[in-house]
Amino acid sequence: MITDPSGSPPMNVLITGGRAPVALELSRLLRAAGHRVHAAESAEYHLCRVSSAVEQSFRVPAPRHNPEAYIDRLAGLVEELHIDVLIPLCEEIFYISVGLDRLRGCRVLSAERETLARLHHKGEFIAWARELGLTVPKTRLLSSPEEWRIQTGEAAHKREAWVYKPAYSRFASKVILPRTIAGGRRA
Repeated sequence: MITDPSGSPPMNVLITGGRAPVALELSRLLRAAGHRVHAAESAEYHLCRVSSAVEQSFRVPAPRHNPEAYIDRLAGLVEELHIDVLIPLCEEIFYISVGLDRLRGCRVLSAERETLARLHHKGEFIAWARELGLTVPKTRLLSSPEEWRIQTGEAAHKREAWVYKPAYSRFASKVILPRTIAGGRRA
């Protein structure tokens, strides 16, 4: 086992979203650094459940269907396991951000709900990045079917290639890519 080069004692870490490949990889990395890793997941069968990198895996209520019970269970685990750091992964972070005041006794790697919403909404994120002086792609927020018809009509007329995404989406789900335009170029 590799120890933390800072000489800090091992931490008790609780990771949510044990179904995600990133949870498994993070568990392995934390374990290799000498920390004790626990997983909390609402799905009965998930990746972290059988990993040797995870000391214990706990089934928790589904946050989407029972957010109060979900936060209650996490708060109980934090206390019971003496958790030093809670690392929310996947959409669980939105439920945890609402219950931050109830997860006392450990460091929770989550921003406030308002900040998360701003980061997750693609239009607001681009606007914020632009405000910070970062280079961002040309972006237009469409708020109605009429705006969609106008935008796609203008793009076709100008032979522009736009990529269309829902303001809230996961990864590349529901992305609409333009068809090949003149010259064989794709967006």
